[in-house]
Amino acid sequence: MLTHGKASTYGEGCRCADCRAANTRKGKRQTANRLARPQDVPHGTLSGYCNWACRCDPCRAAGRARNARLKAQRNLAAGRPLTDLQRRSLAGAA
Repeated sequence: MLTHGKASTYGEGCRCADCRAANTRKGKRQTANRLARPQDVPHGTLSGYCNWACRCDPCRAAGRARNARLKAQRNLAAGRPLTDLQRRSLAGAA
């Protein structure tokens, strides 16, 4: 039996409002803890962009590349055409 209103229950697949809210609180707490530590941000990586919220040019480029790759994968699955950036992102991922 699932106990609702817990981030762990969200991790088990429950998407009720209470479990979603608990998971959001957990994520915000983890981000605040991470940002409170001395930062040794891995610039130019997806981790720098997503986990450390760094918005320097190299980290933004890593975030853009990831988003293009994910959108390209969705477009391929749906049979839609790819943009040049999406094509390059898939070629770089291989």
